[in-house]
Amino acid sequence: MTDALVHGGDPTGDAYLLVEDARATQMTPSSKAVLTPALGVPLTTVNAFEALSVISSVMDAGDSSPDDGDSSPPAPAGDTHVHHKRSETIGDIALKAFSSLQALLDNSYDFGSECTVAGDNPRRRRAISSAIDAAILRRRLESRASAAPAHDDVEHTTTTTRYLSSVARDDDDPPPPTTINDDKKNAFGGSFDWRDPLKFDALLTDEELAIRSSANAFCQSHLQPRILMANRNEVAFNHENMKEMGSMGLLGPTIPEKYGGSGLGYVSYGLIAAEVERVDSSYRSAMSVQSSLVMHPIYAFGSDDMRKKYLPELAKGDMIGCFGLTEPNHGSDPSSMETRSKYDASTNEYVLNGSKNWITNSPIADLYVVWARNEGGKIRGYVVERDTPGLSAPKIEGKGALRASATGMIFMEDVRVPAGNQLDVSGLKGPFSCLNNARYGIAWGALGAAEDCFLRARDYVMDRRQFGAPLGANQLIQKKLADMETDISLGRLGCLQVGRLMEGGMASPSMVSLIKRNSCGKALDIARGARDMLGGNGISDEYHIFRHMNNLEAVNTYEGTHDIHALILGREITGIPAFMPHASTS
Repeated sequence: MTDALVHGGDPTGDAYLLVEDARATQMTPSSKAVLTPALGVPLTTVNAFEALSVISSVMDAGDSSPDDGDSSPPAPAGDTHVHHKRSETIGDIALKAFSSLQALLDNSYDFGSECTVAGDNPRRRRAISSAIDAAILRRRLESRASAAPAHDDVEHTTTTTRYLSSVARDDDDPPPPTTINDDKKNAFGGSFDWRDPLKFDALLTDEELAIRSSANAFCQSHLQPRILMANRNEVAFNHENMKEMGSMGLLGPTIPEKYGGSGLGYVSYGLIAAEVERVDSSYRSAMSVQSSLVMHPIYAFGSDDMRKKYLPELAKGDMIGCFGLTEPNHGSDPSSMETRSKYDASTNEYVLNGSKNWITNSPIADLYVVWARNEGGKIRGYVVERDTPGLSAPKIEGKGALRASATGMIFMEDVRVPAGNQLDVSGLKGPFSCLNNARYGIAWGALGAAEDCFLRARDYVMDRRQFGAPLGANQLIQKKLADMETDISLGRLGCLQVGRLMEGGMASPSMVSLIKRNSCGKALDIARGARDMLGGNGISDEYHIFRHMNNLEAVNTYEGTHDIHALILGREITGIPAFMPHASTS
């Protein structure tokens, strides 16, 4: 049925109904991201049938591309099937298919009309939407795959053609399975690389791969050589380190370039976080606070004057920021905060009084994003400069984890803040929006530390010999390595999925809770297992794993504890909030 539309012919009967449903289908954000550059026109002037047809042809490209020795007869006159070589880009193929479809159907359909929500067949629309999403995945995979030899003995039928043809069935019929490869003989034609077991890199763009490579090179050359002595002697992250990160564009990577950021996507931010924490959680913590907890609220809730004043300096690392939410008596329950703000109309200032605890970067910060309850009982955010009278930030000494991070307190006694430095957001949604961005980066970062432990443990058990054989020949060792690789690989795919959803505006905070909890919990287990595999050597800081293990104990706790995120997910699953104890137990 769909062949008649894509490959030429007269659209009638069920096919016509399918087209009408397709034209009425709203496109998903992920479809928009792919099709806007492919078609070269604003998406609001592209209807759903055009989008569907273009993507269908793109999928055909992967299944029917002839090799140089193809002897297929030429297409008959009037056939609009797009034959091409694999050297053509996806965009070229899409444009050719689009032009052919215009020539075929311009007398029957209003190309250029905007998408509208219409029709009475939601299952059909869902099927079409699923096919579009499947095609997008195919496009990503094909954009990175090398040309494969043609199989002349296989009759290729595209997934989109088969899937869309099936939606003409009764609504009560079960939907057909979604597959990418219709040639069952070739389902296992790939190879397994233990370094990238689930082909994670194939899901990244060339830009994302380049960003990761650049971040890795910087971290290994500038941060890794310092971390052993910094952790041993509790030498905190400082302005020099932050400026180096800023020069590489690692600070505020998702902030627009007009304000000094790099204008990157959330996946790129996650990849950077993983490379920094591969060295040490202290360094990633400093970067996360700067980017997600300081630059984000100023960009999202600050005035344009505040953005222009602070963001470029923070992006360069010339200024260091911190985020003050946690208090000595209130950690997981920020709604009970005791810090207060009071407006002074005579000076047009807010007066802050209170204290904050366990604040990353506070001893070295130039800028403080502080949250306080105002006279009306609302929680508001304020941007406070370091030299403000009444403000102090002593360092917390003697930490067993994050020893290369400057962690401290914030004391405020009649600290006066200009009214223009109050952030334009009210309630906990302000600080929580910051925390969700930071937790997302933590989910990636923890897996970076976990992978470093995994690789170091693998190297050790391959070299270390006991009882005449490498430790790696032991079944228990191999089981531990398999568990580590599985948890890291699946965790990364979860982070990638949430990152893509964030980029498309389709994520939810609970998704971030899921990946933060999973990554941190699994990373801590991996570090503990890796330490055990090294035996007595595992407690030596020269092997780095013990340091990662200690750090991950803290990472598993901050930005929402492991159990708090479990309660967030539990509330989603049951609809029952369980954060407060029952009255009978109070």
